Amino acid sequence: MKIIVCVKHVPRTQDVRIDSSTNTLVREGVESVLNPFDEFAVEEALRIRERFGGEVGIVSMGPPQADQSIRSCLAMGADRGYLLSDTCLSGSDTLATSFALSRMIEKIGFDLILCGQETTDSSTGQVGPEMAEFLNIPQVTCVMKLDLLYGDGKTTASVKRETDTGYQLIETALPAVITVVKGINKPREPGKLDSQRPVVRVDAGFLGCQPDKLGMDGSPTQVVKMVPVRHRSRQYAIVDGSLSAAQRISMLMTGGIKEKAGATKVREEPESAACKAADLIGESLALTQVMPSKYH
Repeated sequence: MKIIVCVKHVPRTQDVRIDSSTNTLVREGVESVLNPFDEFAVEEALRIRERFGGEVGIVSMGPPQADQSIRSCLAMGADRGYLLSDTCLSGSDTLATSFALSRMIEKIGFDLILCGQETTDSSTGQVGPEMAEFLNIPQVTCVMKLDLLYGDGKTTASVKRETDTGYQLIETALPAVITVVKGINKPREPGKLDSQRPVVRVDAGFLGCQPDKLGMDGSPTQVVKMVPVRHRSRQYAIVDGSLSAAQRISMLMTGGIKEKAGATKVREEPESAACKAADLIGESLALTQVMPSKYH
């Protein structure tokens, strides 16, 4: 069985920087690592090989330094590493990335493709499913358990898939694309890298496709603006110790906002209090509509 694992070389979370002129990630001079989610896909591939035989190939697309992440996978025990690297691939969105990777994997050959659930630099979770569409094969995402079954001359993947409300049990014929979640296994520590397993580097010419399908030309998604997130500072309410218990509770419940003079308090059971509050709001709105404004 030939298992392909797609991995990505991503900036460390605290080192993410954006090029303001292109709205793309700055990779030069930024410390990067193997995408943490991909470690679980590599480990799962190695476990399958140990049980059923075959080989594990690592495929990545990125700058030349991305071979560091591939070498980490080889040190874990993968058999081969392939890096697709070309300047014309810069700025690829998920669609262009999926197309390029699917063409490369198609040329290498495969029986099963494994991916991490998402990457830490974009968190789209789209590349795996899009590759499956380009390759016209089944896909199962968010897999938390994976078993292979043999019978009637074919191999079937039996998976347990994580959902928002529980899980699903699915069987699919191979070849297929399967994305795995964090926690499906415990990735092993990388060992010493064997120099007999080099990383094979290829450029865009290896794909044998039109240049307009790659990079920014092949990317229908364009980032027009990026705004940094500004964290709000925490606010603390200091409650006057001279207040009564009821007054302290009232201030804590309102975040320290003082009660307005003439405010109407509703002290009843939740259901009846909600009805009464709604009636009071309705009366207030009706009164506002009846009374003419001095600004009209």
